[in-house]
Amino acid sequence: HLQLSLDKGILESGTWFTAIASSDLKNWSSMDNSHEFEVLVDSADLLVLRDKASVSPENPRFADVIISGND
Repeated sequence: HLQLSLDKGILESGTWFTAIASSDLKNWSSMDNSHEFEVLVDSADLLVLRDKASVSPENPRFADVIISGND
């Protein structure tokens, strides 16, 4: 299973982020608001998300994090 970890402790105040996942690198879904993902840790300093879909050659999975500062 795909797992994504984000060290939230290094983010500056006012910074927001969203974790996204895809099986084809074209269509992305938010890992934060989907029933397809399990939150393993969500503390002030760490976020760990786990994709409930198994990864295989027939079912590839990709993850990314979009981070934006407070402009």
